[in-house]
Amino acid sequence: MSDRPVERTLMVARMPVGRAEQVARLFAESDATGLPQRMGVRHRALYSFHGVYAHLIEAEPGLADRIRRARAEDPGFGRISAAVDALVKPWDPQTWRGPLDSQATSFYRWSPE
Repeated sequence: MSDRPVERTLMVARMPVGRAEQVARLFAESDATGLPQRMGVRHRALYSFHGVYAHLIEAEPGLADRIRRARAEDPGFGRISAAVDALVKPWDPQTWRGPLDSQATSFYRWSPE
């Protein structure tokens, strides 16, 4: 196990049943590029449950700042975001301005000593 600090982020949105394979393919294509390394992503897992989409990211600390910069400056981030946005919809479209608006708040954690 690595001693490097890790930041876990969980994004939650709506995804119609039957779209998981398409979304997974988009991320697999993107993850095969240098984008995850540029973003400091170490691990990604996608989940679906009755129309709920959950995207768990483990990354180097500071992911939110890197996402803000990438939205403005990284064409690769823009491409994957646009492709996923066509399939996955914000939980609350009225308040959604970008990926960080779908971030869940952690309210309990446990780890063995």
